[in-house]
Amino acid sequence: MNEISKNMRWLKLDAMADEYDTLSRSDKYMKMTADEILRRLTDAQIDAVRNKTAANKLTAAKLEYSTASLNNIDYSPSRKINRGVIQILETNEYITAPHDVIILGAAGCGKSYIACAIGRRACDGGFNVRYINMDDLVLLMEEAEVNQTVRKTFKKICNYDLLIIDEFLTEALTDHEISILSKILDKRAYKKATIYVTQKPVASWHKSLGSEYRAEKIIDRIQNNAYKLILKGESQRKLRSTIQQFEE
Repeated sequence: MNEISKNMRWLKLDAMADEYDTLSRSDKYMKMTADEILRRLTDAQIDAVRNKTAANKLTAAKLEYSTASLNNIDYSPSRKINRGVIQILETNEYITAPHDVIILGAAGCGKSYIACAIGRRACDGGFNVRYINMDDLVLLMEEAEVNQTVRKTFKKICNYDLLIIDEFLTEALTDHEISILSKILDKRAYKKATIYVTQKPVASWHKSLGSEYRAEKIIDRIQNNAYKLILKGESQRKLRSTIQQFEE
């Protein structure tokens, strides 16, 4: 093994060593300047670190569809997906702004897949992401109350750069659950980005959020600071099903 390559690996710069080994065997090597060689080596190491970081963040995000990709979204006319909004979200600028996102559509229309694709793009961008179902979010906080870890759990949830809440307000909530949700959303409002994946139009959220004052406060903060994606068309699960359907 070349001594330079060996030293790089001892320093745990494996990507740099791999690039050096490849480069040193090429005809271009002797014609390259020192700056060009260093650029190639450092770029290789930086790319490796970024890829590893993105992979770790993707694992931590716990996305329902970890392989979801914005490049694989089906833009069939019947789905009426706004490409302009997707292109904006692809930049991750809504996270740093921050702005929220509301993804609305019927069951099976592909809301969760798109939310996960957006989340994966955020992971690739180096952001801390967490995907969680609404019921699981409430359960997580209730367990924290029992285990006396509320402050730690609350802080962790509120500090994610992007929090994706699936099945948002799909089921009725108790007053205590509404209180938990309200505290989380209040803390994240205008500070961190949140994606709300829901079957319910915003106009119907009042019924699920208890008191009129609290409901108005939550809805006003979300609705006036959010990009909206409204999905139409048939159930994607139905379209992908390989089981033959028969008329009843």
